[in-house]
Order: sequence, then C-alpha cells, then structure tokens
Amino acid sequence: MSAFRFSQDRHRKAPTAGLRSAPRSRRTSYLGHLPTFSALKNIVGFPPETRPSAPSVGNPPVNRPSGAAKRRSASCHLWTLVEPATNARFEPRYDIPTPMLYLSNFVASNMLVSILHLYRLIRILHRRESARVELKSKLLDQARLLAAEMCIIPSPTLAQAVASTGVDLIIIDREHAATNNETLHAMIMATQGTDCAAMVRVIDHNPANVKLALDMGAEGIMFPLVRTADETAACVASMRYPPKGIRGWGAFVAHSRWGVPPMDYLPTFGDKTVCCLLIETSEAVQNIDAIFAVDGVDMAFVAPFDLSTSLGVSGQFDHPDFLEAVGKIEAAAMAAKIPLGGGPANTEAEVDTLCSRGYRVFGGFDVFQIKRAVGELVEFVKARSRVT
Repeated sequence: MSAFRFSQDRHRKAPTAGLRSAPRSRRTSYLGHLPTFSALKNIVGFPPETRPSAPSVGNPPVNRPSGAAKRRSASCHLWTLVEPATNARFEPRYDIPTPMLYLSNFVASNMLVSILHLYRLIRILHRRESARVELKSKLLDQARLLAAEMCIIPSPTLAQAVASTGVDLIIIDREHAATNNETLHAMIMATQGTDCAAMVRVIDHNPANVKLALDMGAEGIMFPLVRTADETAACVASMRYPPKGIRGWGAFVAHSRWGVPPMDYLPTFGDKTVCCLLIETSEAVQNIDAIFAVDGVDMAFVAPFDLSTSLGVSGQFDHPDFLEAVGKIEAAAMAAKIPLGGGPANTEAEVDTLCSRGYRVFGGFDVFQIKRAVGELVEFVKARSRVT
C-alpha cells in the first residue's frame, strides 16, 4: 500500500463518474493496484466519525462540505485512492449506508473465523499425520505384528471405514479389481488422518503404473507375479528416484498427501516407500533365495490362490507340493529377515498358526469378509423364520 495515499472524498459522485473521466491507462492502473485486505479493513472497517483523518504528505486536509456530519450519521463515504506518481484521483465512490457496512463486516468476520477454524483443523490433521508411524518403520520393528486388508471393492467409503479400525495398511487392488485412477486417488486420501498406510497392488511391473500409484500418495507398492531376481531389481528401481532408480519426479499430488512442499517430497519420502513382492509362481519358489537377496525388498506376501494354481493343485492348500513350496518361502524369508505376510487370516486360530511359522503381516479380503458377515446374518434370520 506504500504506492497509494488516501484522502477523503469531498463530493458525492455517481458510481462510475471517476472511472469514465479517467484515461484508460489510469483505469488499468487503478485495477492493477488494488489495496490489500488490511488496508481495506482500515478504510471500511469503522464508521467515518470514529476513523481518524490521515491526509498524505503533500496533500492538505480536505474541507468537508457543510452538513457532512449529519450525512455521516446515516451513511459513510469510501475513500478515494490517490496515486503519488501522477496525483490522479479516482472517484468512482458512492455512499454506503452504515448498516450495510456493519453487515458486510459481520459476514467478512464470520468468513474469517471459518477460515481460521479450517486452518486449525488442518494443523491438527498435520500433527496427527506427522505423529503416525510409517509403514517402513513398522516393518523394521521385529517385535511388531501388522494387520492388513486387501481392498478388492473400489470404494473410498469402504477404505475410510477400514482405515478407521486401526488396521496398519490397506492394499488397494488394481490387478483384479475395477479400480480406476480417480477411485485409486480417493481411496488413498481416505486413509489420511489415520495410522493406516495405503499400498497399491499394481496391474503389472510397468514403471508407469508404479509411478502413478506413488504420485497419487501411495506409501507402498505390491508387485504381482515376480519370478526372478532381475524382475525384482527392476521393480525396486521403478520405485526409486535417480541415481538409485528410474522413477520420474511428479509429486504434484503426493506432496499434499504428506503435508510437505513439492520439492521436499523427494528428500523426505523418497526412501520411505515400501516394496512388497507377491510370491505366487513356481518359478519364484525356485529363485526365492536370489529374489530375497535383492536390495530394496521390504516385505513379501505368500499368495496361496495363485501359488497353488501355478503348482497344479489349485485351491488344495493342504497338498504336499503346496506345503513344501510355502515352507521354502518361509525359510528364505526368515534367513533374509524379510517380513512375511500371509492369509486370508479370518480367525484367531489362523493368526496364531501363521504367527508360529514366522509371519508378521496378516491379511484378509474385504469382499470375502462382507459376504461372510452378511451370510451369517442371513442364517440367523432364516433359522428363526416361520416360513419354510
């Protein structure tokens, strides 16, 4: 506001008289130098009789016309901007009744209070987000067991409900589910404000799909159908920025998810993403030691459905070939100190069984759990129904 001086309007003008009489360049100058909010507050925030006169240096005080005091009791004048460089006066000013000013100030103050409340809420959420334990830190804590939920249903509402239960991570499925980019982003954002991490099971190993999921704010990537150590190394590289990897910078959305400036995302979160492998093929079982030896693998999941199918015993989870393959994966994970996940674990007994074999992450499928819960309700109701 140092570019302007203020003087009180001497005469009552028509609303557009000043702008029409001023040259076009002056009008442009006027519009290009609008006063700040604080200056406007000083101009219109108080009735004229309580606002002190503040003539600019070089401008003599302006004499008020007779009867001005009486007019001020019913209305008040906006002040006229004066540009020092040209002393051009812009007087598209007109009287505003004092009650209207009070009303506008009341509305503005309420808007300001709402903005302040929103700001405080954002600060609270940011503190909660800053206080949350990151998934990578949880995995490094050998004494910690983690609960996970595979979200097959593409629903932000469901993701938010699951995240609010205290689960450590949700795995948003894009390999076998109808989850598009918009829903993916909404499901990731639905975990904000909770201690739940959002991991995405990508469609394939294409770096473009990995980059998109991470740029939407995902904390981890689950890679399906990993077969060899070379494939594993390529998966890890797709999650890392150069010179360690090939991920392109594009954290236009992710930086807001984590509450940091755009250029702070890479140094703050670039190394905190989690690489998870799905072990679900017979080839992967044969190469499991080499796969787990690749630097950058943070966790692995045994996928019983695909693994049993790959072994030719689909769904036969007690078959000797399946049990042998799973035992080999478990031994390799323990030797490499890779946190291992398993499931579906739907009962306390199933969790205890997996825990006794060295598993640290226990998962379920939302679609199966919902069907089971609804099915139990249907059985309860039908058992008590008098209609056969």
